[in-house]
Amino acid sequence: LSRLAFKLKFDDSFEKFVSQLEKPLIIMGDFNVAVEEIDIARAKENEGNAGFTIEEREWMKRFRTMYIDT
Repeated sequence: LSRLAFKLKFDDSFEKFVSQLEKPLIIMGDFNVAVEEIDIARAKENEGNAGFTIEEREWMKRFRTMYIDT
């Protein structure tokens, strides 16, 4: 988790970049975030670990709703 602040800063910067692009978009890549408990093995044991922190999951849910699920 030593790089969590860096990752969250990147996520915010990426979101600002994407918001300036013309739509529709195709966004591909691996954000290394398991959003839902079903997305990761042993969800309860992994809560708070890299890729399954509340901050990462909330950002991805918001991003997905704004740009991917529409």
